[in-house]
Amino acid sequence: MNKEKLLRNKNKGTDQKGSSKKIQWKMLFVIIPILVLTFLFTWFYQAKNIVMSVGPLPITTEELEIEKQRLTPPDYAQKLKNMDEEDRITTEERVRAKALENLMKLKCVYLYAQENEITVSNDEINAKIEDYAKTFSSNPDESIDIRTTLSDYGIPWRSFWHDMKYQAIYDKVLEPIRKGVEATEQEMRAHYNEFAPYYDIPARVQLHFIVVEEEGVAKEIMDQLLDGAEFEKIAQEKSISPTVMSDKGDMGWVTKDELYTEIANNVFLPEFLLEEYYLLQARDGWYILRVDERTEEKKNTFEEVLDLIEEDVIYQKQDQAVNGFMNRLSDQYEFRMVVGNRWTKFLDWWDRLRGVIE
Repeated sequence: MNKEKLLRNKNKGTDQKGSSKKIQWKMLFVIIPILVLTFLFTWFYQAKNIVMSVGPLPITTEELEIEKQRLTPPDYAQKLKNMDEEDRITTEERVRAKALENLMKLKCVYLYAQENEITVSNDEINAKIEDYAKTFSSNPDESIDIRTTLSDYGIPWRSFWHDMKYQAIYDKVLEPIRKGVEATEQEMRAHYNEFAPYYDIPARVQLHFIVVEEEGVAKEIMDQLLDGAEFEKIAQEKSISPTVMSDKGDMGWVTKDELYTEIANNVFLPEFLLEEYYLLQARDGWYILRVDERTEEKKNTFEEVLDLIEEDVIYQKQDQAVNGFMNRLSDQYEFRMVVGNRWTKFLDWWDRLRGVIE
């Protein structure tokens, strides 16, 4: 009796194992198609986001948009609105082409680094991050929490870290290209002769102003100031300048190029007495102006700015050397550049297969 019971239990166990194996196989038939579909969906989603590839390195639409923003001025969108349709299309195409060219050259540098086994260590990346963090501080001794700062700007740490990694690779590849570039005296003198005004110290004034829209209001303010009213208080209460809350009407030291022409043509004149108030109409309102100090223009000789000239000439020659190197890389990797993405190529293949295109 016990023997029969044992046999029945054994057969039952065997049946259960067989049933379990069948269930596992059925699950595989369900799971595998899901995994395949997930892979295809991911592949399609990523592929359609690629506008160009340099070897295995893609250029994404996100990268392209960021580079376009970097190339365009803050008022770019407004300028486009003021153009007719044909000029707007041409301008946008030029910006896109330039952005794509820049990214293509960058990818060539990264591909060159891969093929020549040029890598960077974590210490080198961290050094690059520390240098970047210093740009957020006006005090070199001040410590900046870069993670918190990036979070405030909505920049993910992982994305930023990879950007710093690629920047470190870029600098490491180009270091031998920049190294050893020197400026001869002949080159420096030629540079100075061409750009001498750039090295002069322009005339400056220490300027305060209050700007209002109506002449009557401006005259009332003038009367109050002449009666001893506090300039900073009135500036905060009356001035329509967008920075008045932070600067209280204090422009600091400014040059002619930083001012409206109608203001610059007056405040630099000797007749415009120091620490006196003057009323002047400019293009966007009525200005109450006060100049506290004034300096004259100083023309620097070649010898006085020799160090600056040398820096500028070396930087210029390094820039030319880097551009030449990147152009050579572009020629070298031209056959590995593919416009479009994998999905585009698949659709082209499908259309050729169907006879839609040749």
